[in-house]
Parts: sequence; C-alpha cells; structure tokens
Amino acid sequence: MLRTARKGAGLSQVEAAERAGVGRATVQVAERTGETSTRTLCALASVYDRDLALVPAHVPEPDTGSTGRGNANAKGRPSPPGNGGTAPTNGA
Repeated sequence: MLRTARKGAGLSQVEAAERAGVGRATVQVAERTGETSTRTLCALASVYDRDLALVPAHVPEPDTGSTGRGNANAKGRPSPPGNGGTAPTNGA
C-alpha cells in the first residue's frame, strides 16, 4: 500500500524519504514489511497527500447467544446477574 501511494505520487524512495525527513532505508523497510513508526507513517502519508484512518484490526462480533438478543431474557431485557437469564424456580 505504501509503495502504491508513493508511485501514485510520482516519487522515488529517495525523494519520498527526503520529503518525509527519514532515510531511504526506512521507506524501503516500511514498503516491504508494512511496519514503521507512527511518526514515519504520518510523514509519508503527508508526502503522498493521503489521509490516515485509524480502525481496529479486529472488531469482535457481539455475543448474541442462542436467542440472537445478546445477554437478554425472553422479553428483551438484560438478564439479572447470577441466574444466566433463567427464571427462578420455587426451590426445585
């Protein structure tokens, strides 16, 4: 993705590095591995005239259980803690 952005900006690795204030090797490693510091990533994004968006790498699915209502009882209300959403029994 970084390489594509750099080439889209019409820059060599040396030109991008100079404009971002980092070494050419830093640009090379970032393009090859995708790993770099936040500062370098922001600098390169600015040089390439790109915006950065921070998104979670993984968004867990909500726990819907078997009812599809999350942790709720049959009427859609949150279940009280401790009873697992079951109705109390009469001592049985």
